Amino acid sequence: MSVASELTRLNRDIASLEEEIAVNTGARAKAPLSAADRRKLKAEMQGLIQKLDELAGRLS
Repeated sequence: MSVASELTRLNRDIASLEEEIAVNTGARAKAPLSAADRRKLKAEMQGLIQKLDELAGRLS
C-alpha cells in the first residue's frame, strides 16, 4: 500500500475511534468506560501519538 492510502485508512480508523469514545463516554452511555479503562486507552493513544511524531520526524 502507498503512504497516501495508509494515511486515508488511519484517518478512517481515528474517526471510528472518535465515534466509539463518544458513545462510551457520553451521559447516555450504556456501558461507560471505567476509570482504569480510560487510563489504559489514553496511555495506548499517547504511545501511538509518539510513534506518529517519530514517523513525521523522518519526513523532515
